[in-house]
Amino acid sequence: VFLEQKLSTLVQHEEELLRGTKALEESMETSQQSKKHLQTELQRLQDEMAVTRTTVTDLRRGLAETQSEKLELTEERDFLNAKVAALEAEEQKAQNVRATAITDL
Repeated sequence: VFLEQKLSTLVQHEEELLRGTKALEESMETSQQSKKHLQTELQRLQDEMAVTRTTVTDLRRGLAETQSEKLELTEERDFLNAKVAALEAEEQKAQNVRATAITDL
């Protein structure tokens, strides 16, 4: 009877160990699947980050070009405004000379 109880206890312990082992194996499989999923997600995020970096770089380059063009246009506008002012001054002088010449006649 004692040996039968001992055997029964050992069989129960073995069954518990088998259930525990099976649960651990399932947990490990789930963990491996989760790891694969996380690795895939990490790769997707890294790819997306690379695309975003490229976009930011392109936008910065475009902004720099736009600012450069704006500066060139501002300089050209200032030059043309100065030229217009000089021509208007010359026109005013010519009108004054003409008015003086007409008065002198």
